[in-house]
Amino acid sequence: MVEAKLAENLGVSITPVRYAFTQLAKEGLIEVFPYRGTMVRVLTPKFVRDFASVRADLEVAAANMAFHHFSQKDLDLLQQYTEQLTNRSTYHSIYESSFADTQFHDVFFRRSENELLIEIWEMLRVRMQLITSYNKSRIPPELQENRHKIILEDLYRKDKEKLLADIRSHCMLLYYDAVRVSSCSNSSAEKSGGTEPSADLS
Repeated sequence: MVEAKLAENLGVSITPVRYAFTQLAKEGLIEVFPYRGTMVRVLTPKFVRDFASVRADLEVAAANMAFHHFSQKDLDLLQQYTEQLTNRSTYHSIYESSFADTQFHDVFFRRSENELLIEIWEMLRVRMQLITSYNKSRIPPELQENRHKIILEDLYRKDKEKLLADIRSHCMLLYYDAVRVSSCSNSSAEKSGGTEPSADLS
């Protein structure tokens, strides 16, 4: 993609296109190559692994701070988001499921009441939706729901140590899911004798 060409095709000035590209680049959705153009972000193992490890550290810190702030209303909200994870029979509902997943984890950052953590999470959450949307096309919804139920049960039992350990494991599963989904996609494409578009996670 080239800014000037896209602006011409859309019939707008280059300024709003450049602003949009800047925002998308900050969110990690596109990559800008000087004098060559802009490309949609390819999900590589390093990209997903880097995100998962940083997110794990941040969310464990948020959960640690938030632990004693959780109310019954928060737990009910987490339960609601967990149930929404299974609604994904169409492409549109895959997006909705990914959004519910992100909202589930939003709660931990909001309840941490740490403004810097919340600000950093706001920068990262779009990347999480990108990766989880990719994963959800092949990960069974029951498995997704059960993974979140484990975290919810830790909160109900007020088991802080187990909660922090489970959140860290949960965050790193994002990386392993992406690798597994990519392997399945590549295998299916080979069996069909065709090519199936997938992120570069092999």
